[in-house]
Amino acid sequence: MTILMDFDEIAPKNKSASVDNLLNCDDVRISLASMSSKLSEDSSFSHRIQSFATNCSESDSLLPSLLTIEALRHYRTHHYKNFSQSQVEEHVYEPGLLASSERVVRMLAKILRIGVGPDRSSTCYQPTIFTHSSKMPFFFELFSRTMWLLSKTRREMKASTLSDYEKVIHVLAKQVRVVLEAKPMDFKKMTEKMVETSYNTVVEIWQKEKEEELQNVLDTNECIQGLKKTFNKENETNIYLQRINFIKNGTVFPRFVDKKINGNFYAKLSNNCRDLLIGDYNALTRTSGRAFGYSLSDVTHLVEGKACPHVANHSVKDPSLAFSLIINNEFINFKAADRKSASYWTDALNLLLGKPNRSSYYTNEMNELTKMDLSPAIRSN
Repeated sequence: MTILMDFDEIAPKNKSASVDNLLNCDDVRISLASMSSKLSEDSSFSHRIQSFATNCSESDSLLPSLLTIEALRHYRTHHYKNFSQSQVEEHVYEPGLLASSERVVRMLAKILRIGVGPDRSSTCYQPTIFTHSSKMPFFFELFSRTMWLLSKTRREMKASTLSDYEKVIHVLAKQVRVVLEAKPMDFKKMTEKMVETSYNTVVEIWQKEKEEELQNVLDTNECIQGLKKTFNKENETNIYLQRINFIKNGTVFPRFVDKKINGNFYAKLSNNCRDLLIGDYNALTRTSGRAFGYSLSDVTHLVEGKACPHVANHSVKDPSLAFSLIINNEFINFKAADRKSASYWTDALNLLLGKPNRSSYYTNEMNELTKMDLSPAIRSN
């Protein structure tokens, strides 16, 4: 069965054959007037159509239309290898070639708005319709490729039961929409786009659309906006406490003397959150000396990035790691080990000093926490 599922035309070692088989053929359009006589010439194919019609009631929604039968004739005549593979797979996995063909035809008709009135607001435009030869009917060629894509998608999804069929059709419809939205200029580019648009690609697109929809709800829904304000206040408190506790634990920084690193010092916030304690640190013994306290009320400025003196004199190459405190006209220069640590320190100091500046880490954490809090409310809606 695995061999039957592998098209020769789309096997990796002979992938170009699929394109050649679909694109490079002598196509002769079969009209509806001549269709009946030509179908009767093939007793096996005609027998399948008659058998399907006999087993379906007049109200059966999948009774094949004349358009479906003509599309199948085109597929069988001009892309016989792919047609044969579709025939085998649909026979094995159900619901059968005719039923699947009818589903595909109706799906394409809906996407292309065939049989409905014109929509003046629509921007649907397919250049392939105007660039293909009259011997290569656009709808029939699109049908042939979609039937091939159905087989490819079924294998990518590892769908082997009739219960999986609706899921496969759902994915297939999205794949066709993505291909047509790309507005391929010819059938070759259309086929290449279909090869690119795998099941995993569709999953990624749906995930992105879901995230955009969620973001739209977060930004526009009035009820969500009210909840968002409530959660923001709670999360501001949580982040404030996290930042304060972070600098209370203390951090070791390099000490700069004449543009060079000369030892280390440690800094931490006092338990009463009023003083910044700074003292010497011995990296070898990992011991700290007696700390000297600087009152936060004496801090006149918190300088960040390029404005810091140890960045200006090129002692620090990465400005995002640097910040300085100006206390009684004296600079205390800091260089954090990484951006996150630097951001946590500047956030904490700005919060304690009542300054509005916040790091990107602060903003991202606020958004993530708010989304987590709002998720139950969004799902219930």
